[in-house]
Amino acid sequence: GVSSLDTDAVTFGGAATGVLTISANQALGSLTGTGNSVLVSNTVTTANSTTGGTPSGNITLTADTTTLAVNANLTTGNATVADVDTTNQTAVSGNVTLSAGTSVTGSGRLITGNAEISGATQTGTDSATSGNISVTAGTAGASGGIGLSSAGNALTIGTASRTTATGTDAATTGNITLTSRDEINNGTASTALGVTFGAAAGGLTNTAGTLTATTTQSGGHLFLTAPAALTVGVLDTADASSQTISILTTGDTNLTWSGVSSLDTDAVTFGGAAT
Repeated sequence: GVSSLDTDAVTFGGAATGVLTISANQALGSLTGTGNSVLVSNTVTTANSTTGGTPSGNITLTADTTTLAVNANLTTGNATVADVDTTNQTAVSGNVTLSAGTSVTGSGRLITGNAEISGATQTGTDSATSGNISVTAGTAGASGGIGLSSAGNALTIGTASRTTATGTDAATTGNITLTSRDEINNGTASTALGVTFGAAAGGLTNTAGTLTATTTQSGGHLFLTAPAALTVGVLDTADASSQTISILTTGDTNLTWSGVSSLDTDAVTFGGAAT
């Protein structure tokens, strides 16, 4: 059923739950859900925040032994906080965290809210930080890849901004962390998973979030594409075997590799005609 839970913190399921299914759209404060497997058929959206130091709600889903299927969007709320005299203000949007015993699949998107500090400049140190996305597959130890099929933006990090009094305070966008036994793709082998990072803008310092990825088995190939500027951190794959790594940006946008990576004999493709 569609429930009215506004800012409530909701925990569903647990270690003894079989299949945890979300089959109606839900708007709530935060969600922690656990089952042996998890099926998301309808949207989940967490509440916005207008209070400094109080993030918008997180979404955390865990499939202990088998699959986690996300077939509708999971979205954390926006955080919009007004600058206040003499007080340090932080605007932080919530995180999306998924973990599966085997594979993480589906047509839904994972989206973290935007974060904004607004108003005239006051004393104090203020910051806007959008939420992180973390996806882990294969925790049961037998198999498991990441394959989310929403075109171009299956994983979307919200913007972080300082508005009105631009050129002050700090804006930082969230990170994406991918950990998988097997291949990371868009649900089709050797086809790229779409990721989008919103911009960090308007601050005295503007820091872009970073994507890091780890695969642990010989089939742990990595295929990613991004329509906006992308900063890639550390990449790590299984030693003593060769994986294929392909990371491209489109639309003539920038691609930066900033992390010291361990890729031994891997075949790596970075960039492309539209980078």
